[in-house]
Amino acid sequence: MPVVAPGGQVTCTPYVVSSSETDINAGDLVMFSTKDTIKSVAAITGAIGSPTSSQAYAGVAAQTLLAGVGSTAATLNGSSTASMILIYDDPNQLFTVCDTTSGVIGSLQGQFKNYSVLATGCVGSTGAFAAGTVNARSNMALSGVTSTAAGAFKVMYMHPIENQVYSTIGAATAGSAVNVRKWVGKIVIQGQTQSTSLTAMVNTTS
Repeated sequence: MPVVAPGGQVTCTPYVVSSSETDINAGDLVMFSTKDTIKSVAAITGAIGSPTSSQAYAGVAAQTLLAGVGSTAATLNGSSTASMILIYDDPNQLFTVCDTTSGVIGSLQGQFKNYSVLATGCVGSTGAFAAGTVNARSNMALSGVTSTAAGAFKVMYMHPIENQVYSTIGAATAGSAVNVRKWVGKIVIQGQTQSTSLTAMVNTTS
């Protein structure tokens, strides 16, 4: 979720979501589909790095939109805005993220590197915030194992809540929950071009 807003403001923009898309949870990294609509990157298996020619990251979901709720007929000046989703899409927006027990970022030297995002397999929100509920929160996390220039997320610094206490195990090493840390950073690549339509995005596919 956003922690530092450019100019002191958090920017959210409404985007169209197709009714055929699966759940998008608040905090999910999202991308443009081949239909010029928004979908969660959770559909991608494995570690998520730089986008290919058939996708571009739009930002991070500011709200939850359950499967089937979206509509390509939604318009900003109509009565169907509930079928759209708000996205934190400022390219300079910083977000809070965490690594995982399967591979932590580790020490101070883990900062300023790009990391892949794990969309599946992470232990995430349960109960009232579990996937499939209207208050669902993202289960996505950073893969400390995958530090590469092709990563989707750049870690800038450790979140202040950690009080500068770094993990005691090495980078990319599996550990317990006490070795997981929160970090602040930004999405490496985003698609920014909007179409002239109020309800569509320029096709970013090749």
